[in-house]
Amino acid sequence: MATKGKLKSKQLTKWILKKQKEKMPWGKLVCAVAAKLLRIVRAVLISNKPYNSKIAGVAKCSLPKGS
Repeated sequence: MATKGKLKSKQLTKWILKKQKEKMPWGKLVCAVAAKLLRIVRAVLISNKPYNSKIAGVAKCSLPKGS
């Protein structure tokens, strides 16, 4: 969806495309996106506020580089 321009979150789309340009393997990218979405959902549930993509920010992937 990100590569076809169908993902509504511009920050997440930019992050995914950046990881693809860095040649992150597909499996790692899928896991990294899942982990990122889980962190976003957790933050929304803890804060009890609606999701706001402008203030969500994009944290760096926690996966080590080169592995």
